[in-house]
Amino acid sequence: LSSVLSAFKNSGDLDGVEWVMSEMEKSSNGTRPDIKTFKIMINACVSVVPPDVERAWRWFRHIEQKGLKPDVATYASLIHVHAMAGDLAEAKKVFAMIEKDGMTPDKASWSFLIKAHGRSKHFGVAEASGLVELMLTKGMNSMNAACKNDDTTELCSQIIKWICKRGDVVCAEKVLRVMERRGVSLSQEMFNIVFETIHSKALGSAEPSLALKKVKARLGQMARSRSARTSMGAERPRSFFEAWDIKD
Repeated sequence: LSSVLSAFKNSGDLDGVEWVMSEMEKSSNGTRPDIKTFKIMINACVSVVPPDVERAWRWFRHIEQKGLKPDVATYASLIHVHAMAGDLAEAKKVFAMIEKDGMTPDKASWSFLIKAHGRSKHFGVAEASGLVELMLTKGMNSMNAACKNDDTTELCSQIIKWICKRGDVVCAEKVLRVMERRGVSLSQEMFNIVFETIHSKALGSAEPSLALKKVKARLGQMARSRSARTSMGAERPRSFFEAWDIKD
């Protein structure tokens, strides 16, 4: 039945998902809904447009009714539903519930919280910087030390990506500086995201040739910055520096 449940979930058939759940509850062969089952059901609510927030919460509450306890991944799924629904306030409330229940937010929880911020109407320097600060001082400190730095860098890249989706390069550069001051290891991907945004804006301008000259000038400044030097080392990413023959 689990494979059938996943099939209905992947097709966005929420009624089919509920039918499978009812069959599992009636089953006499020991196939009972568990946390994994409910997680699939909540995730199914993201596959429809708009996301079915009401049904996601109904299934979430059903977990306790069955005497089960939601895990971090279950909360992450619920955060994702609110993120896709564009409801940042509710996503933040669910995120807070993780710690309230004595658990630590995992990488997926942070990723979906970032998505909720990115899809909100207002995601500027203050909001992004606050999210970075929260991530560094609260959640990520409790993660495994071996993966902490890599995960932090990857999640910070997601923040830059969401900012650049709005075309706000100035905001992205300011947030990069905030990240650097807080000791985040700036990655090649972060700079490439910013570059691609600058490049796209230049090509779409009224005078693309002039705009591209400004792009090269901006890249030269970034290449000389301590951020670029310390994160890139001697080898520069071809797509970022070498393609423009920029010498620092």
